[in-house]
Amino acid sequence: MTTTASLSPVFESTIFIAVSSVVLIRERKELNSAVFRALWPIICLIFLFFASAYTNISSPAGPAEKYYSIYYHFFGVISIWDIGLATVLLAVLMKKKLFFSFGYWQGLPALFLLLVLIFCAGLMHSSAGISPFGPSEFRRVLIAFTGPVYMISIYLLVKNLITNQMELKVILNFLKSMVLALAIYALLRFFLILTGTVQTMWLFALPVIIYDRLIFFYIPVFIWLINALTGEIQKTKILTFIAITGLFLILISTRRLNLLIICCGIFISLAGTGFLMEINIRKSLNFSRKFILLPIIGIIALSFVVPRSLTKLISVVKSLDLYSQTGRHHSGEMRIAESRNLLANLESRRYALLTGYGYGTFWQQKQNQPLDPLTKKIRPFGNWFSQFHLPYISIFYRFGLLGTSVFLIWYFSWFANIVGRLKRTCPKAQVFALSAFVFLMLLLPATLDSLNPTSWICCGGIAAILEKLLCEDINHTY
Repeated sequence: MTTTASLSPVFESTIFIAVSSVVLIRERKELNSAVFRALWPIICLIFLFFASAYTNISSPAGPAEKYYSIYYHFFGVISIWDIGLATVLLAVLMKKKLFFSFGYWQGLPALFLLLVLIFCAGLMHSSAGISPFGPSEFRRVLIAFTGPVYMISIYLLVKNLITNQMELKVILNFLKSMVLALAIYALLRFFLILTGTVQTMWLFALPVIIYDRLIFFYIPVFIWLINALTGEIQKTKILTFIAITGLFLILISTRRLNLLIICCGIFISLAGTGFLMEINIRKSLNFSRKFILLPIIGIIALSFVVPRSLTKLISVVKSLDLYSQTGRHHSGEMRIAESRNLLANLESRRYALLTGYGYGTFWQQKQNQPLDPLTKKIRPFGNWFSQFHLPYISIFYRFGLLGTSVFLIWYFSWFANIVGRLKRTCPKAQVFALSAFVFLMLLLPATLDSLNPTSWICCGGIAAILEKLLCEDINHTY
């Protein structure tokens, strides 16, 4: 299908500029000069992150690698996001407001140190290293490691610059407004796709509306569910709109990872709510039943707009079985071949089973990798691709047995620490804290082998906000 469209990428940015202006006007009472001076670096980065269009209005699928995209690298190295982040970090450092206060070291700083070692392994296996493996350019290793750098940079900024409850509240409200703008943009884009104004890729007869930014809707869905269970849903109409829209978009996204995370996240949120809060689950479920039905009604309505969409959604669920006929057609063959190649590459150098190959290495195709109809659309043959499309599993290729073991020890110890602190958090802060906890627990492992900067940036920011919510100094006044 052609990808021509009459709309400019500026269309997307305009929505976020308008919403940002409304937010700043609404928050003018709380956003006094002192608060703004303290938070301007974070506000600027949030605005840049959302308003710099990186899903082109006419993009067939996924992020567009041009225009204002944080994916596009000028001279093959620097992106517009890199320039913005470096400028903000330099300005904060010059004012001596950024201290390398990592909080408690068992958090993201410890993970970052592990990732630095993985980066060194990647350098060793690059074409400029002492043990090159595959056509892995030195530049590719650097680009692959920008994700962890984004994560720790955002983490440090948020940890240092948010110092009290009012500042935390302002940032959360600003984030909520940006996600509201994204929901509005997604619905407008959906309408324009259905009317034929925007041409896009259709997977299982369902349109690709937005791609990686669907992760922004996980936390709103979890918060909405917890509020429904605790009987507080009537107080959050905007959040309800965001959550329902997000859940609808996730369900028709046809992405296995989206479906996996949202289903597991809902289950863990339910379990966590019952564990942390004393509520009558049956009474709360009866109260929230009408809200739970809304996405179902939306999908039924979609079936009248996009014929056979319900049948196609069932096909998406069936595609979770990679070995089924539906799964093989929906890039299942590619993933099966990748899993075999992953093991074949590790076995080609036995020491890599222990150390891994690090970041940025271009694995050698030991077995033929089929390009099914879906893969040909998303990844045209010949494009450089250093990442296995196997979330969670491919960590072993990067980290090896040793690094993976260290990561798992860190992972379970960090989250055990968070659970203990969640129990001591005030009820008002528990809702967002629990949702952020579920988000990080599910998304962070999938992010570790990702070339997607969106996930890295979100994980760094959400982890810092979560720690702020669990901080004794802020928590007791929340």
